[in-house]
This record gives sequence, structure tokens and C-alpha cells, in this order.
Amino acid sequence: MVTDKNETYEFSKDKRESLLSTAFATCLDILETCKHIAHDFDKPNKRTKYFCAGLYTHALEEYGKILYLKNLPVENDVIKIDYRKYGGHKTKFSLVDDDAQIPEICKKFFGDKRWVGKPGDEATAVLQSTIPVDQITRFQIFYSDFEDNGNIVRYPDVDKEKLREAIDELWLFIFNAEREYMRELELKKS
Repeated sequence: MVTDKNETYEFSKDKRESLLSTAFATCLDILETCKHIAHDFDKPNKRTKYFCAGLYTHALEEYGKILYLKNLPVENDVIKIDYRKYGGHKTKFSLVDDDAQIPEICKKFFGDKRWVGKPGDEATAVLQSTIPVDQITRFQIFYSDFEDNGNIVRYPDVDKEKLREAIDELWLFIFNAEREYMRELELKKS
């Protein structure tokens, strides 16, 4: 792990290819895990879909890392990686959001409400038909927290069928993107 996150690192093209290969594998592995969890949505633990959604956001962020790495310019066979961008959540989610290739269903969770409530009060729902797949949503899922106004942050109410569909779509999209990237590498080498 990088300890100085304010650094710019220089890598060879080969090292970038290795890093990209690892990022593709990580995305697909996370999504495979999501697929397994998605089969258990109807079991007694109703929170399973939320943790699956949290993992899904991580896979999507890893895809943002792939986009960042693929778009770095090569100068004298060297790639410069700004770790603040490479490790920055907002940078990676913005790259995914701006990517016209990725299916739209993969960029948003569909649900009816975002739960909030004041400490000691009943939770109330704020209607929101789409929930962005981003760092904030992941934090809402994985961390117990409260907002500045004292409202307790609850899990976003994710539609489990749409989540299953998004998992399948994203897995297929990344699988095909990896294959295309590998073909491009082979063509460059020949």
C-alpha cells in the first residue's frame, strides 16, 4: 500500500498493464461475490442486499481506476500516476459516471426511499427514485453515521431485482472490456 498519497509515481507501460490486469480481475471477483450474495436476498437476513450493494459500489469504483489507468498518456515509455487521483474516490466515480460505454443501469441503484431519522425518533423516508452508486452510498451502507442535522443515516432502499440486473450487466460489461483491452495489447505487440 502507498503510504505517501500526495506523490506522483512513475511506472513502465508493462507495470501499467499488470496493474490494469489486476484491477480487471478484482472487479470481476467482486462481482462474482455479489452474484453469490444476490442469490441469498430472500433469506431471513434482509440486510444482505445492502451489503451486496456496498460491494457493488466497490467494483464500480475499481472500474473507475481502470478508466483512469487506461487514459494516462505514455511519455518515453513512462506513465505518471497521480496517487491523489488514482486513489481518489470522487475521481474514479466521476470517470465512471462520464463513461458513455457503461450501461446506465450500472450507474444508479433503483429504490423508493432514502431513510433518515433523528436520534430517538422513528426513521422517516425521503423519496428518491434513483440512488447514485458512489462513495457516499457505500458509506451509508457500511458505516453507522449521522448527518450534520442529527438525522441518523440508514441504508438506501435498493431494489433487489434491479441490483441483480445491474450486477449481471456490469459483470458482462467488464468481462468484455477486459477481453477488448487484451486484444488491443496483442495487436500492439504484433
